[in-house]
Amino acid sequence: MNPSSILIDFVVEFDSASNLHACFQVLERSVEKLGFLGLVYSLIPIGLNALANDSPVFLASSKFSLPFLNHYLAGNFAADDFTIKRLFKGDLTVNDWWAEERKGTLLAREKHVIEVAKTDYHITNGISIPLLSTPQHIAGASVISEENTSHFSMLLEERLLMLQTIIKLFHHRVYGDIEYRKAFYVPLISKLTEREKRVLHFTGSGQAYKAIGNNYGMTASSASNARSDLFKKLEVKNVSELAYITGLHNLLEMI
Repeated sequence: MNPSSILIDFVVEFDSASNLHACFQVLERSVEKLGFLGLVYSLIPIGLNALANDSPVFLASSKFSLPFLNHYLAGNFAADDFTIKRLFKGDLTVNDWWAEERKGTLLAREKHVIEVAKTDYHITNGISIPLLSTPQHIAGASVISEENTSHFSMLLEERLLMLQTIIKLFHHRVYGDIEYRKAFYVPLISKLTEREKRVLHFTGSGQAYKAIGNNYGMTASSASNARSDLFKKLEVKNVSELAYITGLHNLLEMI
């Protein structure tokens, strides 16, 4: 199928998609039409200690190896993923996994991640497309193929630009819509009680805690206890840090 036709179809379908799942399905179909097997996308909040020990949230296409993704998460491969390390440094260069290995640039533990993908899960080739590197988030997508290296290289030469274009369009929509972005904060949001969410909203109002009963139906003592629980869950030391983290990640719009 002509790449230009794939792009036109993508834009038309993508424009009519009404939620994150539908948008990702449109992206998945277009990636497959371009000749690639599958993809995975993630937006990772950073500077938020409460999520530091949680695995990233991934959106994976139906043909992306779920066993490998589960292995990746269970083995905490994100800590040794060279593509993520480069994103943290602000490097937005596309990474061909095995081309990097052939260059001899990878550490042993970094190389192990892609060796597991190839040896145990038959992911012959893969690339990672960095999308974002800011003090609040990093984001990227990885696309895999079962084609041999020479065919995969030709595929990239012909269609990498189109692949990057549709993935970037998807990412910009996700990042620009707080409801879509919320999916990547689920590990944190799911830990908060309704009382803690109310206290977080009240903290954002800047009012004194003695006034909380007027708007949120709880005593100042109860609110103080909930605030202490928030300090622990969000791993902050005081109200100023709580307010900073809340504003930095737009948490009030997600709860």
